Amino acid sequence: MGWNGIKRIVKVRRWGEREGRQFDEIAYYVLSKPIDCAEMVANAIQSHWSIENRLHWAKDVNIREDYTTIKKHGQASMLVQLNNIAFNALTINGYKAVKNTFAKFANKVKELSCLFELKAKT
Repeated sequence: MGWNGIKRIVKVRRWGEREGRQFDEIAYYVLSKPIDCAEMVANAIQSHWSIENRLHWAKDVNIREDYTTIKKHGQASMLVQLNNIAFNALTINGYKAVKNTFAKFANKVKELSCLFELKAKT
């Protein structure tokens, strides 16, 4: 059994200083397009992590996901998935991902579930 669609495997070495500490790390990325330009690959990787970091920041600031007291992996994973569903439902329904929005729906399962109602296209 293999991975279909792999066109390139990219090895990236990063080194420098973060928060006063030296680091040297290697990361691997799988590409589904046969890109041979290192600059294009670097831009794609940076773009991906920029999106990930903005989403993580929004979730952490608004629902304090990093400060959960749940220690069991399965439960923590389930909480993250439920948070993702709520986050996406709010966004799709035109709400901004800000603290006031999350406060409005906190502990209001019925109101949140209304965001999942199917609407007929006109």
